[in-house]
Amino acid sequence: MSSPQLQPEDANRYVHQPLDEASKEIRLIGLEFLRDSGDEASVSPVECTIKIFDLEHAPPFTALSYVWGPPEPAHEIIVDKKTFRIRENLFNFLCEFRRIAPDTENVSGILLWIDQISIDQTSIAERGHQVRMMNEIYLSADYVIAWLGFGERRVEAKRHAQYGGTEYEAAHDYKRTGDLKFFKVLLYNEYFQRLWVAQEFVLARRVRILVKDVWLYDEVKADAELDLAQLRSESPASAYRMFQRRLQCTLRDVRLDTLEQTLGHFSTGDCEDPRDRVYGLLGLVGFQRSKIRIDYAKPPQQVYMDAFLAIISQSTTPVEPDYEKWLERERLRYSLALNVLSASMGFSKYIRIAIFAGNMRKNWHVHVVWR
Repeated sequence: MSSPQLQPEDANRYVHQPLDEASKEIRLIGLEFLRDSGDEASVSPVECTIKIFDLEHAPPFTALSYVWGPPEPAHEIIVDKKTFRIRENLFNFLCEFRRIAPDTENVSGILLWIDQISIDQTSIAERGHQVRMMNEIYLSADYVIAWLGFGERRVEAKRHAQYGGTEYEAAHDYKRTGDLKFFKVLLYNEYFQRLWVAQEFVLARRVRILVKDVWLYDEVKADAELDLAQLRSESPASAYRMFQRRLQCTLRDVRLDTLEQTLGHFSTGDCEDPRDRVYGLLGLVGFQRSKIRIDYAKPPQQVYMDAFLAIISQSTTPVEPDYEKWLERERLRYSLALNVLSASMGFSKYIRIAIFAGNMRKNWHVHVVWR
């Protein structure tokens, strides 16, 4: 059988070379920076190269944390002399970063890790392989850039009646004054509502927030975390939790103790793939404890059931002599776990849970119906 002929436009599309999934290979991006800030240079195509490295031996790199945004409008960039389509928010970052990075000190900007480009999103197997490594990737990066976009959104008056400017203006004002009230304006950015950024932000060695061309470096982390009580009372819960967990990891090198806690805190964030309500948070739990294997070939309902089984396996109780009393307590514990999971996954409630125990203590069957 002859192989299909590529159309001219397909032949010019960038195609990812496979990664060795038996190792910890990643793709790092070398972005061509602008050397001329003139108008002609600013409209030149965004160009980059990709190289494959073993994560354990990779050179210094910076990881990007950002909101994907809607599929359209999309933009084309040049990757290894081939065209590659990306979404608009990432395109905006690359255009801005290639302009300002050469003048920015202490940024490992020569090599970048960006999921939309570094992962072959068309490969289910590779997506699973790379998502399993996500916590290691963000822990290994020299810096994580939290891209909040161009900051063109005007702040809603009902939230900050004393401030009528844009997020970009708030970033400038915070940079100029160090007043935390301006930084809190930025916490309403959609970035802090995205599920994936929870582990990206929490696990980073060092975070640098970028709003267009305004860098808010590690002093943001220091200032915000010194006044967590103020953040808790005047900021979105999702943003507060990210700073709270980041402080815990920084001071005591701890992770969230259980999958149940993690889902309860972060799984209501925005994501496109419903399976990511579990997979996108496992870096904060630890795969040995979660007992969940990432597999995007599974339907969402199976992923949620895997999460349920992982939750109840983390807190097993010994069988007691009064078997009926023990069984009733187990049913209650399972029901509580399902309550957390159902709320986290966006279900109104679970309809029914039936636990059947055979041979007194050995054979278990759990039947759950969600709506």
